[in-house]
Amino acid sequence: MYLVSGISGSKIADMAAITPVLFPEMEKRGAKKGELVALLSATGAQTETIPPSIVLITIGSVTGVSIAALFTGGILPAVVLGLCLCVVVGWRYRHEDLSKVAKVPKRDIFRFLLIALPAISLPFVIRAAVVEGIATATEVSTLAWCTPFFWACWFTGNLTGSAWRLSWWKRQRCQAPLC
Repeated sequence: MYLVSGISGSKIADMAAITPVLFPEMEKRGAKKGELVALLSATGAQTETIPPSIVLITIGSVTGVSIAALFTGGILPAVVLGLCLCVVVGWRYRHEDLSKVAKVPKRDIFRFLLIALPAISLPFVIRAAVVEGIATATEVSTLAWCTPFFWACWFTGNLTGSAWRLSWWKRQRCQAPLC
C-alpha cells in the first residue's frame, strides 16, 4: 500500500489495486478476512502523508505551504507508522505455521526486485525533483508517467518506443469489423 499511496488520488482506488493481489495470497497463508481488512485499512489511513500524495499537493496549493516541505515532513511519520505496523503484524503472527508456504528462491527474489526497482524508486525520484526545484508538483505528474514508460522500453530493449507504436497499431487494427 505504501508504494501506491496517493498516486491515484483516491484511497478506494489504491485499495482496489492492492486487494486482488494481497488477499488471495494472504488467505492461502491462513489469514482471516477481518484481519486483512484491518491491515489494509490501517495502511490506507497511514499513506496520506507519503509523497507523492495528492492530498499533500492539494493542501500545499490551497494554503500556499511549500509542497516540497510537506513531502519532506510527511516521510518521517510515514516511516515510523510503517515500522510500528510491521512490529504489530510480526508480533500478532509470530506463532503462525508457515510450513505450507512455498519458499521463493533467492535468485527469483533478486530478479523480481530488479523488475520492481523502477516503481519502487519513483516516489524518491518525484520527491527529489520537487525538493531540488527541478520540477513543480504539476510537472512531476508528467515525470511519474514518463518514468515507467522509459523503464518499460529499457527492459524490453526498445528505447525508440516502437513497442508502444506497435501495440497502438494492433489495438487500432483489432477495432476493425473484420478482426
